[in-house]
Amino acid sequence: MGVIFERLAHLVRPPIRIRLIMAATSVGFQAAFREEVLIEWLQTQGYDAIAFRCYPHDIPKPEDTGLIRHFPSDGPVAYDQLSTSAALTQEAIADKPDIVVIRAADYAVCHTTVEALPETTPVILICGGESRHPAIDQRVDYVLQEYEGQADPSLFPRLKGISVFPKFVNWSAVETAKGKSKVYDIVNVGSFEGRKNHTALLSLGEKFRCCFVGSGPLKSEIEAQAASLNSKNFDFVGQCSGPDVYQYVASSRIMVHPSTYEGFPRVFAESLAMGVPVVALKSTFSRVAPVPGIFLTEIEELSATVDRLLARSEGDTAIEDAARAYAVANYQTARIFDVFLQAVKEVKPRRLWWPHPLTSARRERLLLRWRDGFLG
Repeated sequence: MGVIFERLAHLVRPPIRIRLIMAATSVGFQAAFREEVLIEWLQTQGYDAIAFRCYPHDIPKPEDTGLIRHFPSDGPVAYDQLSTSAALTQEAIADKPDIVVIRAADYAVCHTTVEALPETTPVILICGGESRHPAIDQRVDYVLQEYEGQADPSLFPRLKGISVFPKFVNWSAVETAKGKSKVYDIVNVGSFEGRKNHTALLSLGEKFRCCFVGSGPLKSEIEAQAASLNSKNFDFVGQCSGPDVYQYVASSRIMVHPSTYEGFPRVFAESLAMGVPVVALKSTFSRVAPVPGIFLTEIEELSATVDRLLARSEGDTAIEDAARAYAVANYQTARIFDVFLQAVKEVKPRRLWWPHPLTSARRERLLLRWRDGFLG
């Protein structure tokens, strides 16, 4: 009877249509693991959900999947935040979404698409490094922020709610990496670009074994600077798959992240989940509330902070234990679903809700799949 009722219910009230607009021009979900598992989970719950992504106009069209569709950008721009896609925007209009979700307000493809949709379309904003854009502040109904206090509720006139959106952690990869011997003192994970401030790490290589994970336009330059120091303490391992990143982090005593501009990086959550403390700049994360295992310092005190953490005795694991406990409590995959579903219910409060008869069973199966690392 449950299945029959579900089918009849969908005839009376079709599934809620959710469109997620990805920010940067690219192919697929890339490292947006949270959004990927979210879209798949929404589909299993009976939602008409899919992600839209703008891809560079000068490459062949990427293959669409059941989770994401691709649309060409409109042409060359000075930097990626300015990229737009008329094709993506027109498809969003044609789809008549019940809810549109944008992943970062400051990317033009996101805020121009919202502006083109009817004003009555509910908008959920997933914050990135920026928590708003003046062109669409008046259109945002719900904010999913990187950390408590990132977004200012007073900027959004029709705001119905605001929550911290948990980061995605591959707990299977965490378990696999557990117990790795500490080959490195310091690990840094991220793209080699100016705002990541890799030069601030070079002086640490005189005393400590440093591992750099990632690629990017400045990688060769940073490698050359490291080589000029005549130290054997630098290891540049390049771009790695997700599980391999976990292996390198687990093989390190601490993570040092001297970025000068950032939201709340997923690598912080991943590092905490493995009990690896994080050192970052206070000026970059000044609005982040205290988190066990994250140490914020001035750039002038970076070296001294690192010295203190690495001077601890091997048996002193209080910081590591607290970091891991915080991650376990805050970064479970189920919390991603729960927080997002609450946002959906807040922006569509009068919509009839028809729970899928297999919701609980499907939910548990999916959580097991993600726990067992199907993202690989």
